[in-house]
Parts: sequence; structure tokens; C-alpha cells
Amino acid sequence: MKPLNVVMIGTGEYTTGFVGGAASASDKKVGVVGLTMFDLRRRGKVGRLGMVGVDGSKFPAIRSHLDRNISRVYNNLDTSFDSFPSDTERDADAYKKAIDKLKPGDAITIFTPDPTHLPIALYAVDRGVHVLVTKPAVQRLAEHQELLRRARKNKVFVFVEHHKRFDPVYADARARARTLGDFSYFYAYMAQPRYQLDTFRAWAGSQSDISYYLNSHHVDVCDSMVRPMGYRPVLVSASSAAGVATGTKGCVPGTEDVISLSVTWARRSNTDEQETVKNQQQNRAVGIFTASWTAPERAGVHTSQYFHYLASRGEIRVDQSRRGYDVVDDEGAAQTTWPNPFYMRYAPGDDGHFAGQTGYGYLSLERFVDACRSVNAGAVRPDELDSRLELPTLANTVATTAVLEAGRRSLDERREVAICVDAEGEWTLHGPTIRNRLASIALDATFVSHATSLLARPVVANERCGSWYVRPGETRRLSAYFKSTDGHERAWKFSLRRLNLHLVSVAEGNDGFVIVDSTRRGKRMPDALSTTIPIWCSVINQVLLPQNPLSETVFLPPHLPATIQSQIRSLVPTFVDSLLSLGLDLGSAVLSKPLRPFWIGNGSVLPVDEVEKRGAPIFELYRPVICCTASRYLAGEDDEKDYVQGAADDAENWALGLTPSIFWPNVNDLLAANEEDLPPLIKRLVSETELKSEKSRHQQQQQQQQPLRRLTPRLSVGALPLPPSPASRDTCYVALIPKPTPRDAWLKSPARIEVGLGRHKTGSRNLRLALPDVCAFVTGFLTASADGQVVVVCESGSDLSVGTALALSCRVFSDESESRPLTKPVVKARLAAIMTAFPEANPSRQTLQSVNSFLLDWRRDEPGRQTRVEVDQD
Repeated sequence: MKPLNVVMIGTGEYTTGFVGGAASASDKKVGVVGLTMFDLRRRGKVGRLGMVGVDGSKFPAIRSHLDRNISRVYNNLDTSFDSFPSDTERDADAYKKAIDKLKPGDAITIFTPDPTHLPIALYAVDRGVHVLVTKPAVQRLAEHQELLRRARKNKVFVFVEHHKRFDPVYADARARARTLGDFSYFYAYMAQPRYQLDTFRAWAGSQSDISYYLNSHHVDVCDSMVRPMGYRPVLVSASSAAGVATGTKGCVPGTEDVISLSVTWARRSNTDEQETVKNQQQNRAVGIFTASWTAPERAGVHTSQYFHYLASRGEIRVDQSRRGYDVVDDEGAAQTTWPNPFYMRYAPGDDGHFAGQTGYGYLSLERFVDACRSVNAGAVRPDELDSRLELPTLANTVATTAVLEAGRRSLDERREVAICVDAEGEWTLHGPTIRNRLASIALDATFVSHATSLLARPVVANERCGSWYVRPGETRRLSAYFKSTDGHERAWKFSLRRLNLHLVSVAEGNDGFVIVDSTRRGKRMPDALSTTIPIWCSVINQVLLPQNPLSETVFLPPHLPATIQSQIRSLVPTFVDSLLSLGLDLGSAVLSKPLRPFWIGNGSVLPVDEVEKRGAPIFELYRPVICCTASRYLAGEDDEKDYVQGAADDAENWALGLTPSIFWPNVNDLLAANEEDLPPLIKRLVSETELKSEKSRHQQQQQQQQPLRRLTPRLSVGALPLPPSPASRDTCYVALIPKPTPRDAWLKSPARIEVGLGRHKTGSRNLRLALPDVCAFVTGFLTASADGQVVVVCESGSDLSVGTALALSCRVFSDESESRPLTKPVVKARLAAIMTAFPEANPSRQTLQSVNSFLLDWRRDEPGRQTRVEVDQD
């Protein structure tokens, strides 16, 4: 067979070992591709060689490096090559000139940054040139399949350089796996030292990530082991760690140090390739793939790598980090090292020739050359090579690209990503993308607008999901908090924390209201609408209208089983007693008719659209609470794949900081954007909104117009910032600052304390330690000013400030004797009173836990004790 002419595209570490003007600090000091091709040329398998870069001025130094470290080390190893562009040129398209000089049947190798793989490979295959491309072949599944189609059309061979397939231990494990029964579990880890980021800084985090770079190895190994048994990946979720690459190594913001992929694998029990993940309960397995480029620099191992394979009748453990080959060198950077001659053996043989032909790094490239020569000789067709399991052809590495792209999407969009294969063998990624979610929200909001317009009643958004479906400015919009967890089966409760009593006057003054919420695929309506609100209506009816015979009726959706309805009704008297036990003043909560829920959904038959009928009474004997489910009900996983039922649910996990107040003013721009353009667009909109909010807060501070909510005659809460000077000498201010500060810096004056707690969960935890000092400060002020006012502010105006106000209400403004300990019922009653006065208050669970811990175990808390705050981690 004729020798194969090869052009090596890329001049970096893997091709030449030359990085930053010198030999690489890694285990590839003289490269892999160039050395292998020079030796294959010596052996007669390769003919003419070329090399392509962008900056031709580097070639003299590269030639000198290769001559010094290869030609002078090994006998008869010629390192000459044709270079593109010339030594005096710089040309990013030099690869085109090099490929144009090749003939059909010649070959190229591609070892360049990931985003450049596709255009180079397509340019070659369209001209009949065989291609070896480093892993990952491409970053997107659609690109992989397009390249595969073009390669088949042009009858060329495309090989993905997954050299771990040729590792003798991994290859043996692949063969043994087929004898061990059903696949169950795969765990893999691969890491390289931090100094690799000095080489990769130019593209790390901006053009690719550690998962594409290292997880690609073990994902491919796992796939090659289990694919012959009928398994393929069906679901991917990813998580990451960060801080080192962007810190000490100066990589771009967002560069991950570690990425872990959790992959569900399934084996089809039939030929229906559209079978859903939900129905694949049998023959499923899980794979965990972790990769890092921030391993210790003096670990003695360049690539730490191992995996554990578990099957129904056995298991395989492979540790290729330390192979029983230890080297101690007093002059080395690490006391003990574990080299890997199984990958590339650089030591010359006894005859002075290069002797590394058995290394799997070498074998990978040789197998490509052999396959291309066989295709050129007519001994085999490119598509026939797909059946050879050891060969990572483009066709049998599709699953790896699917998993890697799904992992990247999972990180970017904070969601699970499903992998599907249709009857024609086309692979696709599915799941609620950000664009799908936003488009679905906008579509469902159109239904909500139409329904509420016909019903002509105030619209209440059930936070947080419901607020996305109510377009601002179209109707009178209010908010409420009815939790679905309070309506979960056999966990029913009436929340004393979220009484939502402000809705009573809304219902009375408008003959009811419409409350909007949604739920995920598979449910007709959220539990908040089906059970939490009906329970609330019944309790409110019996407390406010105890003499009305209709108040005792508990209305529930007809789809609930009779046994469930009976159990809920039996609990209502207990819920009524719990509300009455708070002793709240309900004189302002006037209700002339009992509340009655009824339900409409996206698809319900609505009233006739006649203006004169809008706002007409729906019931003569009740005030209607119209529970509106915004989203359409989808029963099957494959129904309307681009539509997302309950798209707004759990927005904190997918919206990237986007909120309804940002979404709706920018809805047209967001829906017009491509999927890949959405994350940066959202980031910009969120940043602009935060900047505007900060300017607004600053203006309010200057004008001393920051609004406050009065909770009691002497206690108010609000949002930061504080006014620059106190409004009155009879007012003291407690500011809860989102940046942690030392305790000795808190007190600013006898009437002002600024407590640096941190944000989110960190701030809520630190509140527990700060409350003794806050209460002591307020007590001291009120001792000097008996009729003084107290103002508590925090970043949101509704979380930490409300929790602190609750603590002050119970401890400082308490009517109870100081000798009597507080009890949970007393704290609950005070919280209920605050929530009644300030319905929009939203103290987090962590905030209330800190307050309860302080109030109910307060005797061990004295000012100044245990007040070291945590560093903000949120």
C-alpha cells in the first residue's frame, strides 16, 4: 500500500511539544503527533509531511526544537516538513492552502482549539481528504452529525483521537465488561496539574472547558464498553467547582476548575427509539464522570486517571495513575513520580532508534494511518470501519459528543438534559431550554390575559411561579403566598406564617379575585390551587362567618378522590382552632359571603366575551376565588417538545437572574434571541436593572424618600439604604448590611447600628449571632427615649428586616413578663400579626430558624458572645 501524505494542523503541545517558546512542562516535551508521524515516515507508512499554524514566524524555533530533541536523540529520524504559512506570514486560513495542495485520499490531523475543528474538518472532507481530529471532534451534537453526513457523502474516513481506547488495560476492560452481565454503575476521575492552565489559558473557559478536554476520555471509554450491550446515554446533569482557574491562573471569569457529569444510561427493550426516559425503569445504569485541571502541581503524576465499572455479575477497577512504576529523582520537582511509558515511551532503543511504537498514544495515530491506507487501497470502505469497536470513528463517538454538549447545556441552563434518538438514528438533545421556557411563559400569559379580562376581577399572582404569567399593566395585580407543599397529599396544613388575610378585603370589594399559578408536566394543577387555597377558604369562612351555614362546606376539585377529600375535611376544624389561637385582631377583615374556590385551566371553556357581562356576580351566595392554572396540561413526555408546562417553576434554577419585572419589559428582545445568545443577553439585562435599582436607591437616599412599612405603632421595616441623617431624634435605625463586617464596627451612633451579615443563607445564619447585640442596642435606645420609633432595614426590605422585627417584637416590645419564657405559640402569633400588617413580607426559612433559635433559647445569648460572622458564600 502507498504511503499516506499527512498535513498536521496545529503546532502546539500535542503536535510538537513546543509551548511558549520552549519545551512543554508536561509529559509531552517533544509532542506526540509530530514524533509519531516522523517515525511512521521512517517505517514507510507515511509519505510527505506538512504542518500548519497561524503565525509562520514560529516555525524556525519549532524546527530547532524538533532537531534538538528528536533528530539528535534518535537515529535516522527525519523531522523535515512543509510549513504553512511561510516563516514571514501570519494567516488564520493557512490550513486551506495546505489542504488544497493535498489529493483525495491524503490525510490531515487536527490538534487546534475546539471551535476550529468543524470548519477545518469540513474543508478537508469536502475535498476527499481523510481526517483525524482530536477529541472532542466538535462541541455540538448537530455539528457532529453534519460532519458525519458529509464524510459519508464524500466516502472519507474521519477518526476521533480517543487514544484511551488503545490503552491495553482499558482495552482489556472493554472486552471483559461484556462477560459481567448488565451494566449498573461507572465512576471515573481524570485530572491534570494546575500548571496545565498556563498552556491552556488562551482558550480555557472561553473556547472550551475541562469536561470537553478530559471527561471526553472516560465518557468514550464507558460508551465503548456498554454500547455493544445496547446501552446509550439518555439523561445528563452537570455540576462544577470554580475559583482556582479564575484566581491564581488568570483564566476568564466563569472558567470551571472541576466538572462532574451525572449520566443515566438505558438499554432499549424494544425498537421504539422514542421510548421515554420515564418508562425506562428497567435496564438503567448511572455514570459519574469528573474532570479537573487544578490538581496539585507536585503530585508526581501528570494525569491522574481511574475508573470503577460495576455490573450485575462483577466489577472492574482500573487505576492508571500509579501503575506500579515508581521513580525517585532527587533533582526532580517531586520526590517520587509515576511516569506512563504505556502512553508514549520516549527513551531510545538499544539501536538508537525511537522505540515507542507500543505506546497507546502512538498506536492511536498508527491505526488511523493504517485505516486510511486500507481505504485508499480498496480493502475496506469507511463505513465498514464503524463496526470495529477499538476504532473511535465519527459514527461510533456520537454518544460522547451528545453527553459532553448536554453537560455544557446543563451547566449553562441549570437543568437536566435528555438525549433522544429517533427511528432514523438522528440524535437530539431535549429538555426545557431557556428559550423554550420563556416562549412558553409568554404563550401561557396570553391565555391568562384573556381569561382575566373576561372575568374582570383583580389578578393575584401566587408567588413565585404565578408572577411570571401576569403581564404588568394589563390588570390590577396583587401577590399572595400559597405554598404547594401545604397541599401535598397527607401533608395538608393551614399556614400560620402566610395568612394572606389581605385577600379578604380584595374578595369582598371586587366580588372575588383570580389567582394565577402553574405546575410542571404531569399534573393538571398545582397543589396550591387544588388543596392549599380550598383549605384556606374554608378556614377563613369559619373564622370570619362562623354563623353562616355555608361556611363549613369545603369545596375541592372533583378530580380528587373521595377518600382524600374526606381526610382534608376532617382536618379543617383543627386548622380553624390554630388560627383562632393566635388571638389576632381580625376586625378589619370583613366578609359578607363565604369564599368559594373554583378552577379554570388553559383550555377551559370561558364565559362569553360580552362586555356587559364582565364583572357580573358568579355566585349569589359566595365570593368566588378563581384558581387559574396558566399552563396547558401535557400528559406525555413527547407531546409538544418545545412547549414547557409550568415553565416558570423553580426559576432560580434556570433563569440566570432573570425576573418577571425584567422579562416583560424586554420580552420581544428575549424571544427574538437565539438560544446561544440568551445567557449573555440575560446577564446584560440583569446587570442594567441592578444598576438602575442602585441609582434609584441612591436618589431615594438623597431625598430621604425610602418607603417604610409600619408593622406596629413603633416598629417599621424597609429596604436599604438608610437616610444619611436620622429623620428624628426619637428614631433609631438598625441596618442589616449584605457585606460581613466585624462586630466592633457595627455601632455608628447611639441611634444607628449597621450590622454586616452577608447575603442570602449566610446572612440568615449570621442573624442568629447578631440578634443579642441588636436587641441590646434597641433596648438601650428605648430606655433613653421611651416613646421612640425603631426602623429596621435590609437589602430586600422583606427578609432579614422582618425576621429582626419579629425578634424585637417578641423580646423588646413584648407585653409578657420578662420572667416568663417565650413559647412557640407566642412567636407564631407575633409573626402572624407582622404578616397581616405586611403581606408582602417574605422572611426565608433560614431567617425564621435563626430568630426562633434566638428567642426560644435566648438565655445563653448575651451581647458580644458568639458574634463571629461567617464569610459570605452565596
